[in-house]
Amino acid sequence: MSEAAPFRRLRLLVSGAGLLWIAAWIGFSRYALLDDALIHLRYAQTSLRAGFMTFDGMTFSYGTSSPLYVGLLAVLSAATASALLPKVVSVVFYLALLLLVAGFAAEGREGRAGWILLGLLLLSPMAIRWLTDGMETSLAALFAVLLATQTVAGGTRGRPWVPWLCFTLGAAIVLTRIELSLAIFFALAGALPLVPPSLWARRHLPLALGGIGSLAALQILFGHVLPDTAMAKRTAPVSFWEALFQVERSTLSSLTLGAGLSILWLLSLLHGLRTADRRGRIALLTCNLLFPSLVALIAIRGQILHGVRYLLWVYLFLIAWNLCAQARFPGRAELWPRGLRLWIVAGVLLVLWIFEGRAVARVLEARNEMFLAMRSDALHRLSGATGAGFDVGFIGFFSQARILDLNGLVNGRAVAKLKPEQRLRRLSAANPDFLFVTGPQAKSLAPFLDVGAYRVCHQYRAATLTADQVYFLATRSDRTGIPPCAEKWP
Repeated sequence: MSEAAPFRRLRLLVSGAGLLWIAAWIGFSRYALLDDALIHLRYAQTSLRAGFMTFDGMTFSYGTSSPLYVGLLAVLSAATASALLPKVVSVVFYLALLLLVAGFAAEGREGRAGWILLGLLLLSPMAIRWLTDGMETSLAALFAVLLATQTVAGGTRGRPWVPWLCFTLGAAIVLTRIELSLAIFFALAGALPLVPPSLWARRHLPLALGGIGSLAALQILFGHVLPDTAMAKRTAPVSFWEALFQVERSTLSSLTLGAGLSILWLLSLLHGLRTADRRGRIALLTCNLLFPSLVALIAIRGQILHGVRYLLWVYLFLIAWNLCAQARFPGRAELWPRGLRLWIVAGVLLVLWIFEGRAVARVLEARNEMFLAMRSDALHRLSGATGAGFDVGFIGFFSQARILDLNGLVNGRAVAKLKPEQRLRRLSAANPDFLFVTGPQAKSLAPFLDVGAYRVCHQYRAATLTADQVYFLATRSDRTGIPPCAEKWP
């Protein structure tokens, strides 16, 4: 009793400090949105009005990576038109993810230290940046952990509602991101050696059918299951090792989040192989084939990764699956740090977060400023004009203009399938009324468009971990109805 009471007080103190940490970061970054988040929001609001999937209200376009997320935003948009709606939704799913992981950490079963470490990594500044940026990343991460725990854990096997719940989960997972269909496949394949055939059929077959049903629905609604974004970001095939390098570069660029998740995944796999019997080892190796399979798919498609958000669900799914699988084979000493060693790990992370936090705060501060500046600049005056840019979320939402996306994400399948040079030539031929580009982007447009005919109206600072960049909003002076600007390109 004398030892339990101080421990409970310490746990309450740590929990309170964690809540304050999360609240401080979310409060500081309350206006920080990823550009793509406002693409999703404009899709949601415009599609709600038009009655079909569209970004501009005219062109049918499957340019969203997450139909479910856009649908959710569309439903909520009926209640509010706030530009911060995606931010609020992503924060809610992030908090739900933390509660789910904390619940497993509190159970006190085998692998508890692994869940605690996972929870710590999800508190990092980088985790808060990527999981609360208005995108579906936190929803995909939540579903990944739910999928892993659902396919490995037992219990509730006699409940009649379980198959329907599994069917719904499978359908929602695929509609969140098409890549998560791979997670369903490898989760079910890995569960085969662990779960009795009758239970596998009762719980996992509905899960698979839900995913297949969503794939069929996407094919019927859009004519293809891959979104236009996947087509636009596809390049020439590369080698497996080049794709692996791209994956690891995107992972490590997220600092303690990416490095910590990759280490935790490898440790969870090694510890599972060490403790499991023959069936368990087969199951672990089968499920963890997801990672090399995804790398191979990236190599075949020559897919471009813009940040760790495309990979977070992979690491979270595999870590959760491995931890749940090793809980089925208790008895051997754990590799995970316990007691004082766990506190040392937490202390090291806190020291690293001091440096990471400064870098992340600079990025988030620039996003805050850009959001507030564009919201206050009366860009709705451009609503009847046609604009062009490579990053069209902010300018598209705040101006509500017709947008020519030079990256090919929102203007339909035909534009998305064009090669980059063909796309620039075709869209530049429309002679847009205004441009929203950085300096290097303007130079890449120069061979196809008379950039010198545009004058700069506004400048907006953005930041990455390594450098700052400035977006220029420039209009043509010879277009009637467009606010005149006089500033030349710097």
